Amino acid sequence: MSVAEDFLTGIFIDMDYKYNIEREKWREELKKFGEEVYFVHELCECAEKRRMRERFPEIARASIYNPRFVVGWLIEEAVRARIGNSEERRVYKIVEVGGKKVVIAGNIDIIKPENKKVIEVKYLTGLYGTPHEHHKLQLSLYLWLKNEEKGELLEISPEGVIGIEVESAKDEDVIELIKNPKIPMWPDFECRLCAYEPWCPYSTAREKRK
Repeated sequence: MSVAEDFLTGIFIDMDYKYNIEREKWREELKKFGEEVYFVHELCECAEKRRMRERFPEIARASIYNPRFVVGWLIEEAVRARIGNSEERRVYKIVEVGGKKVVIAGNIDIIKPENKKVIEVKYLTGLYGTPHEHHKLQLSLYLWLKNEEKGELLEISPEGVIGIEVESAKDEDVIELIKNPKIPMWPDFECRLCAYEPWCPYSTAREKRK
């Protein structure tokens, strides 16, 4: 086995464990606290994408082999090693929505040791049009889970590195995301980039291809 093959094999094993095996194991553990469990990234995406991920887990597992995903993973690991991390990054809260207990959970990228600042790392091919609203929403939900008022969105690209201050979401924001999910969540780009788009009856990308 070449160095490249050995390197990639290790990366794919680690990514599969984090994004698939470990996450779903944690979901099962959290179910004892509520009737529904949502991870932060699921509240930031199309509701149909969440349902299709449950129906077609093989597609979710295959998505880790996307080169951009691999590069993003490596950059996040490098930034975490550079900045450091001082405590448990897994957090969750329980809220009541429509008479049901709902668990919201997430795995924060970095909690800076010196000041406990919550940091979300994003790799982008370019900085045009940033910061993206879905990235800001994701960080705002992590801040809500951590009971922190402000955090920093760290965007890394071949064009530069920028930090954007983001404020925490409020209880009513989180409840609204749960009560009124959107399909798609981000019409301008989500369907075009979605691995489930070829099989989705709600795709807006097909209309744009006509």
